[in-house]
Amino acid sequence: NEFYKAVKKVFHTIEKNGIAVHEDLYKESFNGQGYIKDGKAYTKYNLYTSTGRPSNRFGGVNYAALNKEDGSRECFKSRYEDGLLVEVDFTSYHPRILASLTKYKIADSDNIYEHLAKEYFGDSPTDEQVSQAKEMTFRQLYGGISRQYLHIDYFARIQAMTDLLWSMYCDKGYIISPISKRKIANIEDASPTKVLNYFIQLRETEQNVQLLSQVFSELH
Repeated sequence: NEFYKAVKKVFHTIEKNGIAVHEDLYKESFNGQGYIKDGKAYTKYNLYTSTGRPSNRFGGVNYAALNKEDGSRECFKSRYEDGLLVEVDFTSYHPRILASLTKYKIADSDNIYEHLAKEYFGDSPTDEQVSQAKEMTFRQLYGGISRQYLHIDYFARIQAMTDLLWSMYCDKGYIISPISKRKIANIEDASPTKVLNYFIQLRETEQNVQLLSQVFSELH
């Protein structure tokens, strides 16, 4: 699979560089678990999870689910003197992916939750209503779309895609990602919403790989 050659290259590039740490704090935070060499902690990605979204656990440390409250994240640092660690996050990533897949037009500069808040509450939603729209949208995407929102074009399109994926899964026992051609099968307690969620998680990962490939190419 040509795409997974790129996947392995991307995650190998991430793994081999390691993450600089304050060694004493690292050992204290993770009770002596994990793996450190030359002042850097090293991780291991599992690319072949059931959802397609990689897990990242090594030496007893789950790097994909580090505690935000116990201070354990403080042990990680930049490898450069006076350097910084920079976290990059995508705004409304899954809602944006679904808009793209269903050809729902929304400007890159628009706040998708503000956009949908106008559908929920009217043309001039308050900041509180925009925040509420985010919660409402998540409930629709991850819990199934309520009939009361099917008149909204965005959700109608997602429901149509959900129905199509579910029909394919029931007919063949799997669905296929259009990017990597990977099959998603054997979903435990499969349902239309769960099949959609698995599909989106795989799509998210594949897009990340494509973006990281471009970044690493520029850096080298």
